[in-house]
Amino acid sequence: MTTATRRRIKAPEIQWSHYQQAILRWAEHGSGHALVNAVAGAGKTRTLQELVNRIPKDQKVAVLAFNNHMAAELKAKLPSRITVSTIHRMGMGILSRVFRRAFQPNDFKYHDLANQVMERIRPQMGSMSKEMERETRSFLKEITHYLQITLTEPSELGIRHLIGHFSLDHPKPELLKLLIPEVAWVLAQGRELATEQLYISLDDLLWLPHVLNLNLFRRIGSWWMKHKT
Repeated sequence: MTTATRRRIKAPEIQWSHYQQAILRWAEHGSGHALVNAVAGAGKTRTLQELVNRIPKDQKVAVLAFNNHMAAELKAKLPSRITVSTIHRMGMGILSRVFRRAFQPNDFKYHDLANQVMERIRPQMGSMSKEMERETRSFLKEITHYLQITLTEPSELGIRHLIGHFSLDHPKPELLKLLIPEVAWVLAQGRELATEQLYISLDDLLWLPHVLNLNLFRRIGSWWMKHKT
């Protein structure tokens, strides 16, 4: 087959599903935010590539992935004009600019805060086995994690909703009632440690820009320009 013949053969057009068509229509004509739930193999990457193709080339576009592997895979498949990063890296970039200092996340932060809670409430809990103490500490860390990554307020309603939604193991009702206000304390301390001592965890990278009410559009724009140079 000659080169000229190959050029005349068109690649078959992709048959987008009605779900993908709805996403592409929203990208071209919609406004606000869109949330898409998709399982493995549903065509997320190909849909994302088509989304990028339909966005005017003079528009600033940042694609955020959950981990480095996904970011590297997307970077290889998307045009070089597109900024590809992880969500955590973007959060670190924004916070570094806000605090005007570089820092390294420390994931012992909320373990330490959970230990402080356990020390404070131990007199109210009576005798407790080491296993129950470990499970209680794990619950404190786990519910804090989910509150941060879902940007949920640490109210009793919010905490109980996350427990049900994610099927989290939780203490008995009496102990849970005692722990709920402590979760709010943990997050308040987490915020204070971040702003005053730059003691920041990985989950803080997602949570702090929200809870500090930063001007994200301006901050993200500044982060985007830095990563394009």
